Amino acid sequence: MTIAFYETKGHLTDQIPADRIADAQAYLLGGHEGEPLNMEQYLDEPLRKIVVDLRWELSADGYNYTVRATCKRPLTDDEQRALSLEVSGQNSDGHGENFEQQDFAWLEDGECGECDGCINWDSCDDETGKMISFDWQENELPWTRVK
Repeated sequence: MTIAFYETKGHLTDQIPADRIADAQAYLLGGHEGEPLNMEQYLDEPLRKIVVDLRWELSADGYNYTVRATCKRPLTDDEQRALSLEVSGQNSDGHGENFEQQDFAWLEDGECGECDGCINWDSCDDETGKMISFDWQENELPWTRVK
């Protein structure tokens, strides 16, 4: 069997505060009681039969992330586009929704607004704070084959 590895990169809506980056990284790598997040199970057919592993990894800056896909074979251009749509969907719903509801992804009042800690401060609600999520609207998520 030929194995093919792909990756795509994106960013969050805001930067995770430095003291919470390790928690966010740990959640993405094993957020369910230490078990790796098995995101490939949520793919639609036929991608579910091709992609054997799909993982999100947050970079050390707390803002950028990489999604890595391990596939049974090289993906066609149409399959890569379909996988981009699936990942975007997981970023906006499901996986991304669970991510943004974690303590590490919440900016309290004073951490957002016009302070230096937020990248997109104009979308903050200064009275209540805001959730950090995957910026699924800004990222086209093109895939690069790495092996």
